[in-house]
Amino acid sequence: MPRHPKKSPEEWDVQKERIRTYYVVEKKTLNETIDLMKTYYGFDASKREYVRRLALWKLPKYVKKQDWRIIHERNSAQKDTLPFHQGTYHTLAIS
Repeated sequence: MPRHPKKSPEEWDVQKERIRTYYVVEKKTLNETIDLMKTYYGFDASKREYVRRLALWKLPKYVKKQDWRIIHERNSAQKDTLPFHQGTYHTLAIS
């Protein structure tokens, strides 16, 4: 398999939100995320680079049980200031 050219930190930062959306929000697998990024955005990086970058960004796919309590408390405290749309509050659980 040919080597992918190494991406600069700036190139990764441009794609960070898309990667986060596919991998964390839409719960795509890492392989699906890689394929989507390559197909739709021409962002071709190795799986190893993705794993390293996700760890650097602290974007785990799964949240530990004790962390859910903190996220829930934070989101509950913010509900008064968040937009309300079609019966749900739109929240982002970002640490």
